[in-house]
Amino acid sequence: STQCLGAEGASTCATVQTLALGDPCDPDDGAHVCPPSSQCEPGATGALTCIDGAADTCANAVTAALGHNEGDTSASFPGIRASCSPGNPPGPVEAFTYTVQGASVKLVAEVRGAFTAAADPFVVSIDGGVCGAGTELACDDAGVSPPGEQTDVTTSALPLFADDTVTIFVESPDGGGRFDLELTEIPIVTLAPGDACTVGSDTARCPQNT
Repeated sequence: STQCLGAEGASTCATVQTLALGDPCDPDDGAHVCPPSSQCEPGATGALTCIDGAADTCANAVTAALGHNEGDTSASFPGIRASCSPGNPPGPVEAFTYTVQGASVKLVAEVRGAFTAAADPFVVSIDGGVCGAGTELACDDAGVSPPGEQTDVTTSALPLFADDTVTIFVESPDGGGRFDLELTEIPIVTLAPGDACTVGSDTARCPQNT
């Protein structure tokens, strides 16, 4: 069956056709739609193209290290939505893969906006496993910073163990910008009976049955 479809001002009786990834597209053209899980977004040349944002994000994931890692969502695509993301649809996302080094640790991921994105409300989340195939372990968003103040958002996941793979996603709901991602491992230790302790600590724990 056919429907009245097409771009505004050029509608005709037509059957919906599904484009292929990489094909030119028009979000106002209901007769030619992008495949499921893809979006009509500006591609590398700036032209609107059917893009699988999630697959593109994972294909361009950066290997992260402990300490500071530079990032930039300006050339990234939407497609991976964290549970705490305020955007609908989500903003552009950059992915980082990281392999845990310590025997048993709490991994802390802190994101700070940089340069013109210093006050942008970034979102940071941590998934266990490889990009696109893991389960979300933690998520936080920065909210709106007062004018002139730098964005600073932190999330953490625990317990993680040596050689675990995690993926850190940084989203910029405001449309893309530069940032610094700092990764820190805090060792998780079990105290001895009689040791001083802090109520509620998630990294220095009393032994069981004490």
